[in-house]
Amino acid sequence: MFIKSNLFSTGHPFSEQPRLSDVLEGHKRQVIAKIRAVTSLKDMTDAFLTKLVKEAVVAPLVIDLSFDKMTREFRNEEIETPSGHLISAKVARLSIPFTGEEALFKYCPETWGLTFPRGEVCGNKIQFDVIIPGDQSPDQVKEDIRKNCDEIRTAADSINLQARAFNESLPDAVEAAFAAKFEELEKQHAIFDDLGIKEQQELVDEPVPAMATASRPRKKVTRKTYVVQYVQNQFVAELNQINQNTGDVNNAIQSS
Repeated sequence: MFIKSNLFSTGHPFSEQPRLSDVLEGHKRQVIAKIRAVTSLKDMTDAFLTKLVKEAVVAPLVIDLSFDKMTREFRNEEIETPSGHLISAKVARLSIPFTGEEALFKYCPETWGLTFPRGEVCGNKIQFDVIIPGDQSPDQVKEDIRKNCDEIRTAADSINLQARAFNESLPDAVEAAFAAKFEELEKQHAIFDDLGIKEQQELVDEPVPAMATASRPRKKVTRKTYVVQYVQNQFVAELNQINQNTGDVNNAIQSS
């Protein structure tokens, strides 16, 4: 069936639909809610903290719009014209590989016009159809393809800027949530401390820094300090990996 859907079309500034910024803030609230739900320092295991950070970070879109990376499939299809007539046309379906958060293709950039790039997401590819009627010149078809790819590139660049800003805001927000949780737990422990019922202080080896280049003796730290340092290291590792995958965010969309 002919692809009629558009990419990056939900939450246009002129509409009342949720915008990407709303969705990202909702995502951040879910991350913080997971921290608030913790009932003990012992629940803050490496596995829990690693998963928390990995699921918090939003992977930007990396789309290879080089023509030699695209694939095509031809078929004949009955297409309805604007006047309501059906015409038989040859259709080419182009597939473009990408990595990153699929949901980002859904939302409109903060500043955008009234037309959107054509296409839909199918697995790890985006696809769009190009009509090749008998009376259309090759140059017109090529221009149609280039125009749609340019719109995809422009929208993805803008969306990636939002994703990057969101990711950079996460470490401080998560650290503040952990600080609030630690304070809450300390108030609970204070009740028993006042009675002279002490909790055995757990000391653990500090986590290995994410960017460690040489081994060094690891100090003993409290579980609270360990959690803070471990989460910081995980964010450094995740954001560095994203930067390696995308390069400079303005160049994340490969040129054709």
